[in-house]
Amino acid sequence: MKSLFLTLSLLAPMLAHAETPTEQVQKIEALRKTCLDNAQSNMDMKMCEFTAYQDSDKILNAQYKEVVDTLSKASDADSKETLRRLVVSERAWIAYRDADCDFNGVEMLGGSGESLVIAGCLADAEAARVLELDQVLNPGN
Repeated sequence: MKSLFLTLSLLAPMLAHAETPTEQVQKIEALRKTCLDNAQSNMDMKMCEFTAYQDSDKILNAQYKEVVDTLSKASDADSKETLRRLVVSERAWIAYRDADCDFNGVEMLGGSGESLVIAGCLADAEAARVLELDQVLNPGN
């Protein structure tokens, strides 16, 4: 199982080179499913979920940085307003993601599965946000 986790965590930097964010998330989700299918304990499942969350978060951060850098260099008013709204949206989304995933954990409140539910929620939320931003920034892809 450790070799699968190592493979998953080493994959994210390689994914960032040639594929779109959507394609990268699809690969992470496929690896996540394989990892969960082979997990033999609650801890294994948590590692799968947390690795998927971290890898999706790396993609999201790179995507966000690229957009912020591009919009920051633009001099037109529309780009400045788009940047302002993106920053406000991302800050609100992070607060919502964290609160919502924490709330999702109540289905296993106090149990050993609570952190598993939260980790899975975070992985799902990061992947969904990557896809959402990719569609906003690259309509029609």
